[in-house]
Amino acid sequence: MIVMLMNENPGTTEMVLTMEYEYIQGTPAGFQHVVPLWLDIGGCGDSNLPLKNPGFSSYTMPAPFKANLTGTIVAAGGHIHDAGLSIKLIKNNGTVCESTGIYSPPSSSGHGHMGSDRLMSMSLCPEIQLKAGDQLDLFTTYDTTKHGAMKDGNGAYSPIMGIIMAYVKETIVKSVN
Repeated sequence: MIVMLMNENPGTTEMVLTMEYEYIQGTPAGFQHVVPLWLDIGGCGDSNLPLKNPGFSSYTMPAPFKANLTGTIVAAGGHIHDAGLSIKLIKNNGTVCESTGIYSPPSSSGHGHMGSDRLMSMSLCPEIQLKAGDQLDLFTTYDTTKHGAMKDGNGAYSPIMGIIMAYVKETIVKSVN
């Protein structure tokens, strides 16, 4: 689990995070084992990248990810920041999913990006077949003219992200002798 808490109000805000865990011992019938794949435009380094420039900009991974398993991506979705339009999952040079940003209506509440809409959620990907050796890449787009970007306390653009978290139900490939 990854959590990011943000305070867009001036000054410090005290917060408390409470979590409850439930667990199941063993693997109940109907549950499936999945392998998580973290795909990131930052590669294996820092996920926070500087916004290239105001207006439209795009980003890809430093190098495609070469799949080392065969199966079905049963769940996948993107993570971008405000001003992000979408993140495409590219398999073997073809788009297999576009996770798009879903924005709230513009607000004049006086908090955060006054007058700007806010990224509320992302669309999810359909199931995708994956074979060992497939090349996976990302193509992420941002446009500060369509949606307001986050800024730091000094008015500079905050870092952006482009991540897809995918869960693969692995197919066991048996060799025939």
